[in-house]
Amino acid sequence: MRASAAILLVVLAALAMLGTPFVILRLPYVPNWPYVGAVCLAVSVLAGVIYLIVAWRHLNKPSPVTAAWLLRVFPLWLSAFALFWSWIRLSNEEMESLDFSDGVVVEKYHSHNHHYPSVRVQIEGRGTFAIEGVPANTWDMIATGSRVSKRCGRHIVVKIP
Repeated sequence: MRASAAILLVVLAALAMLGTPFVILRLPYVPNWPYVGAVCLAVSVLAGVIYLIVAWRHLNKPSPVTAAWLLRVFPLWLSAFALFWSWIRLSNEEMESLDFSDGVVVEKYHSHNHHYPSVRVQIEGRGTFAIEGVPANTWDMIATGSRVSKRCGRHIVVKIP
């Protein structure tokens, strides 16, 4: 492989590794949250395809071992990396995209995930939702039966009667 092709592949790989989580984690939280899964999958696939195209065009009679590693292993690893960040984003997406104006706290607890301050909120007509990572000042004000509201992408707010 030529030195310029190797440098280009290293730079492209670094941009893909840094750019993928940046794009995935910077997507806005919206009430219609399932679209994020499609965007995350598209970013993962696009990163792998771009890498494959550049690698295919710039390889100049590489040894079979180098070609096999570049064209098979790295795009799979890059896709796994992108899918990891997608999973991180999607695991919090429903909670972050909740948007309601009147909910009742039915349970106040510390989550099994890092012992985060959490509440379970009953929203009339929509069911019960768990909200983790409640800010400390809000956590202190909340009690079972408290009325709360939450806007998409923002923290929970206690409604004072």
